Amino acid sequence: MRPKVLIFGYGSAGERHNTILKEKFNIKNLSIFTKRKLTLTTLKNKSEILNFDPDIIIISNSTHKHFETIKFIEKIFTGKTILVEKPVVD
Repeated sequence: MRPKVLIFGYGSAGERHNTILKEKFNIKNLSIFTKRKLTLTTLKNKSEILNFDPDIIIISNSTHKHFETIKFIEKIFTGKTILVEKPVVD
């Protein structure tokens, strides 16, 4: 089974994660949570994130949003693999 991956934030780090996951690991089921207008698959709200139910979550939004994002994920999911870009918090 291929994992479902969710990327929070789509700046340079989020874009890099997206490229690596698709090109090197052939991940096809990948969504992005961002305010940017993209042609990629994006999620817009909490219910869409819940329905997507990712296996792996990558937090690559602005550093000042990392802790808030971690708390959000902790409230709605258990047993997920989470990668947080450094620095973890500011």
